[in-house]
Amino acid sequence: MAATIGRGKTFTNTEQVTNTKLHTLVDSATITGIVNAEIAAAAAIAYTKLSLTGGIVNADINASAGIVGSKLDLTSPGAIGSTAAGTGAFSTLKVGTTNQGDILYDNATSLVRLTPGTAGNTLKSGGAAANPSWAALNLAGGAAYITGALPIANGGTGTTGDNIIKGWINFNGTGTIAINDSYNVASITDNGVGNYTITWDTDFANVGYAIAGYAAKVGVYIFITCNVDAPLTVGLADIEVVNNAAIHTDSPVTCIIAIGGQ
Repeated sequence: MAATIGRGKTFTNTEQVTNTKLHTLVDSATITGIVNAEIAAAAAIAYTKLSLTGGIVNADINASAGIVGSKLDLTSPGAIGSTAAGTGAFSTLKVGTTNQGDILYDNATSLVRLTPGTAGNTLKSGGAAANPSWAALNLAGGAAYITGALPIANGGTGTTGDNIIKGWINFNGTGTIAINDSYNVASITDNGVGNYTITWDTDFANVGYAIAGYAAKVGVYIFITCNVDAPLTVGLADIEVVNNAAIHTDSPVTCIIAIGGQ
């Protein structure tokens, strides 16, 4: 061993050195010059006997070392934990400087924080390969943003499915047929005087939907009916416009609505 023991104590050549004398000497002596290789792995050396002024690097710590979190200095940046799934659990984890309302997310490189958004905004996913963000709720964005029916108390209709109008048209049936305005109508075909075919842009779920209409012509009573020779289909509605004498007639203003499931 390269160690030396110094306390001001010497032994004569004939003096018997006992365990008791050695223990007394070592207990109060200063031992220097011992290197790591000279210490047995099972040696019970109290940490109070160690000078910890030097730096301990990650490689110096055994994987099974039971180091409590209170002994770690987490003020400096660095990776903590395990990259293996199901390991490296923490009871408390704080990354960098955080504020109330922050959300941590993986930006494909590291854990970063999303600072609080504007009050009332919602958390919006950008998809599997994008970062999340805060955004105002987009009521016009369709099913990608919102589902369900907005209650009447909140400005909605309170209705869904079969309860709402799914298609309508206002057209001029005189001369060259012309659509004034419409919804969910792909086209309209003039089949002759007072006879028209409406093609829906989005088909109905079945032929059980209902239609109603209105037509106006100065000085003439007008009625709207379905063409009995061409019943409703999921994608088409054949209608007829007749006067009070059951004679087909064209009307400058003809309106049709359709209600049913799609």
